[in-house]
Amino acid sequence: MPTRDRDGRLLCDFMMLLPGFARRPAPDQQALLERLDARLRQHCPPVVFVDCNLKLGVLWVSLRAEPWGWCRVAETVRDVLPEARLVSPGGAAVAPRR
Repeated sequence: MPTRDRDGRLLCDFMMLLPGFARRPAPDQQALLERLDARLRQHCPPVVFVDCNLKLGVLWVSLRAEPWGWCRVAETVRDVLPEARLVSPGGAAVAPRR
């Protein structure tokens, strides 16, 4: 995972669990990941790196540090993948919105 952007500024990162995502049909997975990519590019310019590990069922995001930037990115992910759960630094998963 990158730790600095091209200009040498520090990046922050976070992980989201994607329960059940790996059990979706491959075409559905691809369509959702393409939609997520488009949304992140449109709404979240501080995002520098995204990795979706289907085997582990996690999404790893690195972004330029800015106030509440991670929150905006996490909400964008949950708009596309409502089942996604943000993993807190303490190890607890945050439940999806209802």
